[in-house]
Parts: sequence; C-alpha cells; structure tokens
Amino acid sequence: ANGPPPIWGAIIGSVVAFIAQFALFNICTCAMYDAFYRLHPGWTNVHHIIWEAAWIALSVLFVAVRVVKLTIVAALQIGRIDVPFLAEGVGDIGGFRLDRGFSIASSDMPGMFTSSEI
Repeated sequence: ANGPPPIWGAIIGSVVAFIAQFALFNICTCAMYDAFYRLHPGWTNVHHIIWEAAWIALSVLFVAVRVVKLTIVAALQIGRIDVPFLAEGVGDIGGFRLDRGFSIASSDMPGMFTSSEI
C-alpha cells in the first residue's frame, strides 16, 4: 500500500488533539481560576460539563464512523461468495483500506485463523 504507515496517522492525530485540548483547557482555566479559587463557579461548572460532553460526543462519533465503515464494507462484500467476510483484504477499495479494525484485532490473535478457515 502506498502512503505513510498507519502509525503516523495515529501519532499526528494524537499530537494535534493534545495541543488543541491543552490550549483550550488552559485558556478557559486561566479565565475561570485564580490558583484554587473559582472566580466564576457557575461558569466553571458549565465549562466542565461541556468538556465532558465533548469527550462523550467524540467517542460516539468514532463509533458511528466505524459502524458506517463496516456497513460499507459489508454492503460491498455481500454478493461475493468467493471470499469469506473476514478474509484479509476485504476492506480494500482501490488500494485504500477502508477498515483496519479486523487486521488490527487479528494481529493480536496469531494462529486463531488459518488460511484454510478464512
């Protein structure tokens, strides 16, 4: 496959998310706290609720994207009787791997699936 290895996407995404979180949290924290004293207790509580809701929404978004990817892969493979659904390369579309989930999970289970089973 062409392009950078998948680990670079995870590293770059994690660094960008960490920098954004650090910047936003520090900007809001500086405006709401003076040492351990809350300058605006009500707004601080609202800020923390919004922050937690954003993380929950991000988790739901990741799950929803994964469900859409798996649905697309399943829809494209539904008529193929020559290839089992869990075979290697099932999620590849035009040189692009749509879903890396199974290959990541199956790499943790060596010997569980043999080539004759899938």
